Amino acid sequence: MTDARALYLFSSNIRPLYEQDVLNVLAAPAGLTYRFRYRKGYLSPELRDAWDNETLRGRACIVHFSLQQPNQYHDAVLFPVRLGSVTRVTKEAGDIYLIEFTVDRSICLRQPDVPPTPDPAATAQAYRQRVDEYRAYLNDRQVPVPYEASASLGPNVSSDTSAPVDVGEGEGHLFQRTTEFLAGTASYQNAKFYRILRLERREGTTPPEVPFTPGVGYRVTSGKGYQVVVLHSQPRDITSRSAFVIAADQNVAHVVGRQGFEMASKYDVASIPMIATELTGAGAREGVLEISPEPGVQGPSVTLPIRLEPEALKTTGAVGMSMLGLVLIGLTGIVATTQPQLAFAALIGGTALATLVPLIMTGRTPWSG
Repeated sequence: MTDARALYLFSSNIRPLYEQDVLNVLAAPAGLTYRFRYRKGYLSPELRDAWDNETLRGRACIVHFSLQQPNQYHDAVLFPVRLGSVTRVTKEAGDIYLIEFTVDRSICLRQPDVPPTPDPAATAQAYRQRVDEYRAYLNDRQVPVPYEASASLGPNVSSDTSAPVDVGEGEGHLFQRTTEFLAGTASYQNAKFYRILRLERREGTTPPEVPFTPGVGYRVTSGKGYQVVVLHSQPRDITSRSAFVIAADQNVAHVVGRQGFEMASKYDVASIPMIATELTGAGAREGVLEISPEPGVQGPSVTLPIRLEPEALKTTGAVGMSMLGLVLIGLTGIVATTQPQLAFAALIGGTALATLVPLIMTGRTPWSG
């Protein structure tokens, strides 16, 4: 029988870095690879014994925020935030267990039954009820959770229709609801939340979306215009502006205008324009686009890999000219004895097409800088 169980990955409030991991994963576009790390003692014994790529690669994982108390005065409170798929596991220095996973769609606790009239106590109870339901679900299925383990194996909650979670609603709705649950904790009561929605090609009235290729990133074409589309949603009232900075490797892209965006409302969609760098050769380049909060702002930091590629038409044309040139060079041997002038012309023309013309088309001539 195939083992269809998923990995339960918990990141907690015990360290600021762990809190940051949750913000980053929540903001990441689907397809981005992220890494968690655990000491040996924080893995459930079963998961520790299964820690190899053959067993775990490709397995579903559920990323959680775990609200814990150092002396364990209360049970850990668990919030599922994203789904994913394991891409690689390793073990370093004997007891450091590393897991890389590809971020997938959202997962969230079910919508609380909030009363129609404002009632803080009743609202808090509604949110607490959803948390308790999820904890009971995992306990009934004997899934090791904090404080027992910070990573474990268990039934795939995302494929169980009886589980007290939502996975099928729109990404925007699930993202917003997750921020509402997280903002009710001391860890994130002042945090600013955003999600990378997509990268678009800036052309026409309906810009085409650029797919995110796992292991590669966003593939952009030399010299073309793009825009990063970001959704932000803040459960609490905004009383001041919070800024996020965008920086791109200049060898792959240039951000146009303001190098970032601000949050000055409870929700908004921001578009950050950029232009892919003009390639002077036929080879591709790789770099990153980084989005991070300004000092003093608690929020996600996301690094997006960018692969800059030449225009397909230009590259195809260069290859075609090279092939035509080789054909002409090959003809010189056939006609050399009967038509020496034609053979000489074919040799000169073929050499130019095979070498010089492709260099000019792809910008790789000695004088192109």
